[in-house]
Amino acid sequence: MKRIAFVVILSLTVAFSLSAQQIYKWKDEKGNWRFSDHPPGSDQGKKVETIKASPSSSRPAQATDPSAPPPDPLARGKELSSEFENMIDALALEFSRLGSSTAAVTRKKEIPTEMQNEIEKYRASVRALITKTKDEGAQRVLTTLMEDAVAKAGSSVSMTKSQSVGFFRAQCLKKAHDDYQKEWESHCRVRGCLTLPAELVQVLDARHREARADCFRSYPES
Repeated sequence: MKRIAFVVILSLTVAFSLSAQQIYKWKDEKGNWRFSDHPPGSDQGKKVETIKASPSSSRPAQATDPSAPPPDPLARGKELSSEFENMIDALALEFSRLGSSTAAVTRKKEIPTEMQNEIEKYRASVRALITKTKDEGAQRVLTTLMEDAVAKAGSSVSMTKSQSVGFFRAQCLKKAHDDYQKEWESHCRVRGCLTLPAELVQVLDARHREARADCFRSYPES
């Protein structure tokens, strides 16, 4: 009985793991990329890509056969590109689903840098393949493959950075407004809102304007 229960639990765990790795990627009517672990409605996009996000760290190491022929550089290049694009898409999906908690804000700051690091690692891997192969045709194909994948990833990085800047600017403006309101309420409790000196009101307004201006300087609009 215990053995049967173990097999059932193991099967459910594997099924859940596989389903959790399913990511859908599509362009909406405005041309913006969207990511979700649920398929979009028929009216949300024209073309939907299904992605399997499988981080390399979760794959067990495989023993290599020293007598086996060297891997085909083009096949390996395509495999690296597929893994790289899936990783970038998975990071973009993670970013889009983050909220505004302290942990989420910290993660939003990390993801664009993590994407850029993935780009550099991918470039280094493909360049190593290009260096190893002596076939000039294969070198050209690998170079084109790398440039195309990096260009697509660059769009995702730019979108994520833009959304990140907009998010943090909105957070900054909200804090400036909240601080301004708290100062007003503090003085009103002591002196009464209708009897605040004009000089004090001017100081509070000036502080608020400067705080807002600092938000736009720190997180400029593109």
